[in-house]
Amino acid sequence: MANIQNFKIDLVDILNKVYINKKKNYSNSKFFKNQKKQVEKKIIKQKFNSISIKFSKTLSLIKLRYFKMGKLNPSYLLGYNELIIFSFYLFNEKKYQNFIDVGANIGLHSIFFDKCKVNVKSFEPDEYHFKELKRNLLLNKTKNVIPYKFAVSNKNGNKTFVRVCDNTTGSHIIGKKKNPYGKLEKFKVKTVNLNRFLDGTCLVKIDAEGSEVDILKSIKKENFLNNDYILEINDNKNALKIFNLSKKNKTNIFSQKTGWKKVESINDLPIHHSEGSIIITYQKVLEW
Repeated sequence: MANIQNFKIDLVDILNKVYINKKKNYSNSKFFKNQKKQVEKKIIKQKFNSISIKFSKTLSLIKLRYFKMGKLNPSYLLGYNELIIFSFYLFNEKKYQNFIDVGANIGLHSIFFDKCKVNVKSFEPDEYHFKELKRNLLLNKTKNVIPYKFAVSNKNGNKTFVRVCDNTTGSHIIGKKKNPYGKLEKFKVKTVNLNRFLDGTCLVKIDAEGSEVDILKSIKKENFLNNDYILEINDNKNALKIFNLSKKNKTNIFSQKTGWKKVESINDLPIHHSEGSIIITYQKVLEW
C-alpha cells in the first residue's frame, strides 16, 4: 500500500453517529462491532506521511506528522473507543474552562481543546513523546496549551518509567503493568501531584497506564466537586478500588460498558481497554 502524502480524515459524520447511538456504544453490541470494523478499515489501516483531522464543521483541522510509536502510528489514536471520547468532548466543548491531559502522548487531545479555546495543561513524561508533542503544538499554532514533561502520580518526586518500545503508548511507571512485552527501556522521570493544577472547572483525561488509582486517591475531595474525570480501567483490582473510592467521595460513575448508564455495581465497570472508558462526576445525570 502506497503512502498517502497528506491523509485527510473527516470525522463529522462518524462522530454524529456516535452521539446519536451513544447508548449502543458498548463492546458487545452489533452497532459497536460494525463501527469499530469500519473505522479500522478506513483509518487505522492507512499509511501516510502526515494526517489532517476534521472533528466538526466549526473547529479548524488538527494536523499531525507521521510518527513511530513502536509498531503504531498516529492513526491508532483514532480507534473507535477514542472517537467515542471525542464525541463526548464535542458535546461538552463549551462546558469546561480547563482541560488536564494526563498522558498527553503526542498531543491530540490537548490540541483538540486548544481549538475549542479551552486552557490546557498537558503532562507527558517520556522525552520521546514529549518532543513530538511540542512539535505538534507548534504545527497547530496552539495558544492555550502548557506542556509539562512530568508523570502525574500520587506525590511529587521521581520514579522509574518503563518505555515499551514495540508500543510506546503503553509505557508506564514501573510496577503498574503486569508482564510488559518486548524490548523495554527504563529511566527516571519527575512526578507531580495533580491537586495544584486543578482550578476552575476542569475535565481531566487520565491515560496513565495503570497509575489511575494512585492519581485518583491523591486528589482532594473538594477537587471532585467541579471537575469531571475520564479514564480507562485495565483490571478487576483497579475497578474495585475505583468503585470504592467513588462511593467514599459520593461521586457518580458512568460507564461505556453499560451504554453510559450510571454504575450501580462493580460488574458495570470495564476491566479492559476494549470495554471503553468511564466518567467520574458529581453530576447525577451525564451531560451528553
